[in-house]
Amino acid sequence: MKFTTFIPSHRNDGTPVSEAELAAIQMELALQFGGATDEGPVKGMWLDEAGVMYRDTCRKLFVKCDDSRLVEVNDVVKSIGRRLGQKAMWIEFDFDDNAQIIDCE
Repeated sequence: MKFTTFIPSHRNDGTPVSEAELAAIQMELALQFGGATDEGPVKGMWLDEAGVMYRDTCRKLFVKCDDSRLVEVNDVVKSIGRRLGQKAMWIEFDFDDNAQIIDCE
């Protein structure tokens, strides 16, 4: 499966997330799941159940891993959200297994 998440550039209290912290999160995902791709910055907004609008520029990351790791993926994204002071985090799953890494040697 492939999962996509957005890593915010700011905590919900408005303080910025450093480039070093963003890079560390990417590295942790790459080490845990065998790779991570940074698709670059994206802008978005989200309206919570109380009507509060959250806007941010995020880094869109995708990671491919085995379907059996679904619970682990949810846990790690939730952990990143807590670490970055987020009320919620976006996660999207693509269970199409057509994508693969091919050996070029």
